[in-house]
Amino acid sequence: MHSNFMKLSPYEMAKSSSISDLEKYDATDETGAKWRTKAPAHVKASICYNYLTKDERRKFNQIKSGDKMKWLYIEPNDNYWNVIGFIDENYPEGYGIKIDKEKQFETVVLGYVNRVFKVLGWAVPNLKIRSISDYF
Repeated sequence: MHSNFMKLSPYEMAKSSSISDLEKYDATDETGAKWRTKAPAHVKASICYNYLTKDERRKFNQIKSGDKMKWLYIEPNDNYWNVIGFIDENYPEGYGIKIDKEKQFETVVLGYVNRVFKVLGWAVPNLKIRSISDYF
């Protein structure tokens, strides 16, 4: 399961969200993407995407309140962002942003699996094991 997830496209591994109150949290200025305290992760991802693509609006539509979008955890970078969003399948490649695939796997897959297994009272399996022989 883990190795299959790592091969997915950004669109396939991203979390889906609807955006509301983007304007309430957006504190971006000419020095960079900024957000107000307690901004949800998907709103931060939208703010980062909008700032990153602001000069290429013909190629990238800006995310607005009411939009449905996708978002991903990303590896540490010069901007100190840990998330990036995008609309449709228009992931902003070529900006030096690397997806934190391990964090994405933990959030998208393990988060849900852990909750289901906990409710059922079952032990959580190690989904990073590549084959059944790894159990023995």
